[in-house]
Amino acid sequence: MGPLLLVAGSAVLAYHLFLRQSWVGFGAVLFVHGSMASIYGAGNHELDHGTVFKTRWFSCMFLRIYAVLSWFNLHDYALSHTYHHRYTLHPDGDREVVLPQ
Repeated sequence: MGPLLLVAGSAVLAYHLFLRQSWVGFGAVLFVHGSMASIYGAGNHELDHGTVFKTRWFSCMFLRIYAVLSWFNLHDYALSHTYHHRYTLHPDGDREVVLPQ
């Protein structure tokens, strides 16, 4: 919940600075906002495994929120990740770990 509040706060501050035409402050806050929002996809792996929270539905809820915010197709990832665990390091089945030729 904390990262969502930080990104929402930086978005509001960036919008406020944009309206006031404070371009230096706007650019700095927009950079910070983009840096924080760019790591939304990082938690998707653990959220998909259901290891972040004690209850599975809470992990699913946050997985869906972060998936929408990061343009992450959680259904494609769930299928790919199942194959990854089933066929780890086998080139025909593992789409996540691609070894060099």
